Amino acid sequence: MSVFVRLSVWLLLLLLAGCASSGPTVTVVDDGQARALAGQGEFRAAAAEYERLARANRGARDRLLLDAAESLREDGDFEGVGRLASEIRRKRIDARDAARLDLLLAELALSKGDAERALSLATLPGAQLSPPVAERAAEVRARALDLLGRPMDAVSERVGLLAQIDASQRAGLESDILDSLAALDVAQLSAALGKFEAADPRRPWLERALRLKGAAPSRVIPRPTRQVGTMLPGRSSSSEWRLEGYATTPQVALLLPLSGSLAAAGAAIRDGFLAAYFADTQQRPLVRVYDVGESAEAAVEAYANAASEGATRAVGPLAREQVAAVLAVADPQVPVLALNHPDSGAVPPAGSQQFALAPDDEAALAAEYAFTRGLRRVAVIGAG
Repeated sequence: MSVFVRLSVWLLLLLLAGCASSGPTVTVVDDGQARALAGQGEFRAAAAEYERLARANRGARDRLLLDAAESLREDGDFEGVGRLASEIRRKRIDARDAARLDLLLAELALSKGDAERALSLATLPGAQLSPPVAERAAEVRARALDLLGRPMDAVSERVGLLAQIDASQRAGLESDILDSLAALDVAQLSAALGKFEAADPRRPWLERALRLKGAAPSRVIPRPTRQVGTMLPGRSSSSEWRLEGYATTPQVALLLPLSGSLAAAGAAIRDGFLAAYFADTQQRPLVRVYDVGESAEAAVEAYANAASEGATRAVGPLAREQVAAVLAVADPQVPVLALNHPDSGAVPPAGSQQFALAPDDEAALAAEYAFTRGLRRVAVIGAG
């Protein structure tokens, strides 16, 4: 073999090795105008600009076509999405962009009613997804599961999303959860409820769905075995005694409605709390009372003010919608003892508690009380 031939072979091998080891080439392109158009909601114009840039920049062609397809998706043009997606060469984009492409294809499949393909494509590796893409993927999976007749799996996807989105998006997602559960009858909802632990975040939604169908969810009601505050021997060998479970807290915030339609109830709770406070012989914390008015926003503001002024525990508020709002922002360092159940049915965060009987719990206890006294025929009088 001549020196020239050997040299040619080595150069060819080096070239092939370089091709095998190199990934997609990253070419920097000024796409500021396209991004500005998208930011103004001009998605079709943004797509056209991205596509123009793709034709003019061969090295970034596939990534720019993907950006163009994303813009058309925002405009609701899935026909255009399909056209552009068919031109994208997967081997010329990185793993993150490949995940974006798969999600676009999943949404395209869903728009055509192909739920199986949509579910398969939207089941993406989490490490390759940015938070917005991960949220979109979860919603696509949920919609596909609904179409496949798997509402509980769809609910699981959406409940997992609730912890990741901001408050402005919660209303629509919560409505979708209840819509999924509406497909199940009372027997199916009750059976599903029985499979979940008490702290499972899906339980409150199943309970709400049962109530919407006029059924009371089964619930285990705690049966105390001894009075709260039982005196126990101290840890030392001396004759000191301590209250079971008693722990001091430096500052307590009372979050009560002292104005508005619930002002009378708020004043009664305040007076009762302070009466017990002054009757206590233990070391008493500082107590500050905050008026939460009638709105959820006022309750959240009162809680934030209390926390900034040194509160280490909060008691209240009273209205269900205010309870839900405060528990949603509760700081683990300032736990809440809410005086009602949240209207969302959500489980309180770690460290916080609810001190109230749900109407169905109260009715169950009343029925049990009557039954143990031999009463078998009951007339229920209520508003129609």
